[in-house]
Amino acid sequence: MAARPWAERALDLVPLALALWIAVQVLGAFVARIPHPFDLEWMEGGMLAHAWRLQHHLPLYVEPNPDFVPFIYPPGYSALLAALGKLFGLGYPLGRLISAGSTLAAAAAIVFVAVRQTSSWTGGLCGAACYLGLFRASGGFYDLVRPDALGVALTAWSLGLALERRRHAELASALLLCAAYLVKHNLAAFGLPIVGLLWARGGWPVAARFAVASMGSALAITGWLQLRSSGRFLTYLLEVPGTHPLMFDRFVPGTPGELSAWLLPSIVAGAGWLVGTASLGRRPSWRWLGVALLAAAGAVWGWQQPPIRGIPMGPPAAVALVLASLGAVLGASVSSAISPVGERPSWRWVAAVGVGGTALLLAALMRAHYGGFLNVLMPAHWACSLGLAVVVGHVRLRWPSLATSGATMLLLVAQLGWLARELETESILPTSDDVVAGEAVLEALEQACGPGPILAPHTAWLPVGLGRPPSIHMIAIWDLNHPGGPFEAQMVQAMRGAARDHYWSCVLQGDGRNRVEYGTLGPYQRDRRLVPPASTLRPKTGWRVRPTEILSPAAIP
Repeated sequence: MAARPWAERALDLVPLALALWIAVQVLGAFVARIPHPFDLEWMEGGMLAHAWRLQHHLPLYVEPNPDFVPFIYPPGYSALLAALGKLFGLGYPLGRLISAGSTLAAAAAIVFVAVRQTSSWTGGLCGAACYLGLFRASGGFYDLVRPDALGVALTAWSLGLALERRRHAELASALLLCAAYLVKHNLAAFGLPIVGLLWARGGWPVAARFAVASMGSALAITGWLQLRSSGRFLTYLLEVPGTHPLMFDRFVPGTPGELSAWLLPSIVAGAGWLVGTASLGRRPSWRWLGVALLAAAGAVWGWQQPPIRGIPMGPPAAVALVLASLGAVLGASVSSAISPVGERPSWRWVAAVGVGGTALLLAALMRAHYGGFLNVLMPAHWACSLGLAVVVGHVRLRWPSLATSGATMLLLVAQLGWLARELETESILPTSDDVVAGEAVLEALEQACGPGPILAPHTAWLPVGLGRPPSIHMIAIWDLNHPGGPFEAQMVQAMRGAARDHYWSCVLQGDGRNRVEYGTLGPYQRDRRLVPPASTLRPKTGWRVRPTEILSPAAIP
């Protein structure tokens, strides 16, 4: 008996070593990226511009104008960045520190849930490392000046507290979810599975307290923002993206295919645990038949799916396994829902299906949205990583043995080894050449531009280095430039009028298809060509645009 615990602990050394290696690689990338004085992703400067406006007591949700058009996000991250910027200085390092710290907080939530629910430190630490190891699979967004990481962290801890049985834990969970909504509003969807698990565990009174606290807070703040913005807050958050097209092949099989490229062991193991612990009854064999048929249908469909351009899907066998797993869980969920009274699934099962299903559905919908990048997969990546931790911990807790420890060790090694093999950070690290190229562009702008604002829509924070206000951002313009959009006409009129009147002292152009549409209609002409060396000053992820020329006001005949 004394030898078995020692042997089980020894088995854990391999996955824990992999977890440590992944953590060191990701943290090393954070340290190298945080101080970089230029964009790592082209929307970083735009997020800083939002915080800059708040610091200068300027509204965010305004009519489109040559100075500013907001992103289609709530103000939570920008407000935090602006407040902390008063103390520590507003810039890239602060914004990235907030996101990097949030990523670590989200990983810590996995450890917290795993230890509290299953007493497994190994499962928790390896699940946290799994989430960190998905850094590149999430587009490298874990440490950027963007709201994604903070939103995931707030949602993660909202779920973690909802699982606690302490008094008023559901109220703290509700306030954290409200905060997540104010950072990225689509994260409010996680309120549904949290209500479900609270109801399944503690009945309607606990679930109602959570719902009232979270929805009441969110509605009150939304009403205040609507009033302060003359009704434009929800217009930007809901109506503007509502005019964007959807790319349904990204929804399915796109998103399951992408997850298959990174998380196949976790998804298959999680689905097996859910189906194995579902309340399917002892006698009605048709329920198991339904699970098998849906799994088979998913496998056949996944195997036949051709590659999708721009989607890094796994091989056909991996896609088939993921879709088979999702089909099996769907079948088990339907069968459990119609089980007789007394065979209702446990609240843990309801929580697992609800959180996992919400995360996958939300990721797929956002990925299908026009322009949806890999960062929208972050909630799904977190949920799958938590699932890995909980499955390992639950299996070890329920069937303690050396064989169980060995099997779960192999699962952890398979998943973490997969991520460790694919985890490459060198290509997303900024270099000294990037800094030199950025300083050269600043010097060229200082020589070419007279007094007044600078239009640099691909590098919106660059003008701040010359003591000018930040620029309007191109993605904000693109968001409005859709037929039937609520601000399409105002945006076109404002930009053309500003170009005609030489509102900007100069215009910084981007390469390729990223030229400024309203600055090239005649009122501005090429002043000088910028030729940064090689691929320097190009963002390390996202839209890979870099500045190539400066336009100056043309003489009006």
